[in-house]
Amino acid sequence: MISEEDNDASSAASLIDTVGWNHLSATARRDSVLAALEWNSKKIKKEGYTRYLLNMRDQLINDLNVVHKEIKKK
Repeated sequence: MISEEDNDASSAASLIDTVGWNHLSATARRDSVLAALEWNSKKIKKEGYTRYLLNMRDQLINDLNVVHKEIKKK
């Protein structure tokens, strides 16, 4: 059975495949990446990966938000 999270991730991937990454707005790109990170972080916790991976995810989210703010300024 496909979980709701798996379905959401699949839907996001389909959207990107359909419209193309370059045609998405900066906000849509950020939201897509954040959704994928959230989905992956649930898998990381569920499957017992190390805290190191969660810290990497948190750093990537922070970096992504900084880049998003810079893009919105332009």
